[in-house]
Amino acid sequence: MKEAIKISIKSDFFDRKRELTFHPDFLEFDDNDKIDGISTKFEKESITKFKFGIKWLNGYAFTFGRIYCIDIENKHGKQIKLRLKS
Repeated sequence: MKEAIKISIKSDFFDRKRELTFHPDFLEFDDNDKIDGISTKFEKESITKFKFGIKWLNGYAFTFGRIYCIDIENKHGKQIKLRLKS
């Protein structure tokens, strides 16, 4: 019995909610600009690269935010890029 975990995320205030699905066999993300577009789906065996980090948003005298970055790439070179801004 394999269950998927579905999470709705917004990258920033003006973005629409997008669904990220974690399943033991695949990863799926709604990364299209259109609501009715096809989601990007990576099978577990096709994922080759994964990287993550934080980009700090600095003003003149203080830090005013950050962007959390997660990039996942498959063996065909297609990428899922998650950006979460605070």
